[in-house]
Amino acid sequence: MVVSLDDIRLYLSQGTYVKHQQASQHFKRSVRAAAANFCLRVFFPLQATSRVKLLPVSAMQQCDNFWTKLGEGFVQVYYNQFDNTNRMDLVNLYAEGATMTWEGSFYHGREAIGAKLTSLPFQKIQHKITDKDVQPTVDNSILIMVFGQLQTDNDLPMVFHQVFMLKAQNGNWVCTNDVFRLGIHNIGV
Repeated sequence: MVVSLDDIRLYLSQGTYVKHQQASQHFKRSVRAAAANFCLRVFFPLQATSRVKLLPVSAMQQCDNFWTKLGEGFVQVYYNQFDNTNRMDLVNLYAEGATMTWEGSFYHGREAIGAKLTSLPFQKIQHKITDKDVQPTVDNSILIMVFGQLQTDNDLPMVFHQVFMLKAQNGNWVCTNDVFRLGIHNIGV
């Protein structure tokens, strides 16, 4: 089944099949799947140097699992960038007034966040994501909770947890809040 770009645009803009009132269920499923794939390919960056383009709310609601796919895409871009390139480039994923709490220390603004990320005391890091939860918020933002392990230089792996809040600002999806904690507990027995 061939789904045209016009079919996708119509579906995303109106959430309907005006051209195809009598369209088969198979055609409707094909358009929904193509629209969701189109949303991810066109509106999500492959590098941290660009930002995510904002879809109209009606289009976001029509993309199957849009919130989940956008959150998962952000996580993939963020940790790939963190592990494999200059960590200073991560600031391109943050809003100007973003805040980050790193192990209880507070950082406000892209410059402060970038300075913290580049000052971390290791040369090499590898994150292994074991799970993540993504959900929309009541104000159409995206809340992401990441669980995983990280290994720095030749140290033993450590458990970590990280929370991101993504918001639409000026036509882009940006991270406005970031909270990071290692899963280390000093509990007296």
